[in-house]
Amino acid sequence: MWRGYQKVTTLKGDATSGPDVPQTQSKSVTRYFRGAGGTLKDSVGTIELGEDRPEFAGLAAETLTYDNSTGSTDPVKRTLTFPDSRQTASRTRDGGLDPLLAHRVWTKRSDAIQRVGSRWRSVRTETVSMDTDHGLPLAVETSVVQPDSSGAEKHSNYTCAKTDYANNDDANIIGLPKQVRTTATSCDGAATATKDQLISAVRDTYDNKAWGDTPTAGLVTTEQTNDAAGPGWIRSALNTYDPFGRIRTITNAKGDLVSRTEYTPGDEGGPVTSMKVIDGLGHTVTTTLDPGRGLVLTRTDTNSHGTRSQFDAFGRLIKGWTPSHSSGTQNPDVQIS
Repeated sequence: MWRGYQKVTTLKGDATSGPDVPQTQSKSVTRYFRGAGGTLKDSVGTIELGEDRPEFAGLAAETLTYDNSTGSTDPVKRTLTFPDSRQTASRTRDGGLDPLLAHRVWTKRSDAIQRVGSRWRSVRTETVSMDTDHGLPLAVETSVVQPDSSGAEKHSNYTCAKTDYANNDDANIIGLPKQVRTTATSCDGAATATKDQLISAVRDTYDNKAWGDTPTAGLVTTEQTNDAAGPGWIRSALNTYDPFGRIRTITNAKGDLVSRTEYTPGDEGGPVTSMKVIDGLGHTVTTTLDPGRGLVLTRTDTNSHGTRSQFDAFGRLIKGWTPSHSSGTQNPDVQIS
């Protein structure tokens, strides 16, 4: 059974060169999971990336980047991918065939390895906690990994991002972040992180409800960030929407207007033909749209400087005018035929 290529080499650039035009090609090699079974190891043969399961077929297992396409045999950078999966559904099949299975697949860990002299160093990103029912990462840890004097791994420069979600399974609203807290610690130490170890904390409230309430439309109405002391919260943005769920106004922590968006047609509905965005100083950017495709036809700033675009029947750009040429019958700056 054909399971795809095990390894693909990509060369970029012109291989030819002259005395006055030296050329070199970049080279990268990608190795793949193919669902062939067994344990797949890295190109060195020392690190097990995981079992080569059918649901992983086509995933990049390792990417190697080289200095050039000819003289270098050792990559300057390698990226390793360690996938994981969870079965979500199955269906029996006639004729003695194995059941047809569906899986949710995610990256459990990735290592970006770089050569530093005769040694190596990597940035490891690992999903240490996962909501497997919804396929959502709950805690993601990054660290710098280097070999110590004995050759074992030594971790440093930890960060941990923990995310809580506001899901509404009945309305099929899945994956909206309720709170994201990032600390300069491992995920094991995130719960006891001090204010000096807190990198950021963000809370989102949806649909004009209280924080933590189940969303019904999934529109972010209030955004909060941590205060200077760390454990408290301050409002960073307040958003309002029109009846169609389109952003209408954004105000900042002081209650000052950041932007207001006006649509044509407005609340009566219909395909949008233009939008005007007005910032807190009254400056405007007006955009006209092709209502059938949503393509930007013109964009004019508060100084009446504008750009203009023309498209063919397939929605492909064929002519474009910059502000210096966008008026009258001047020739386009870009013309594609």
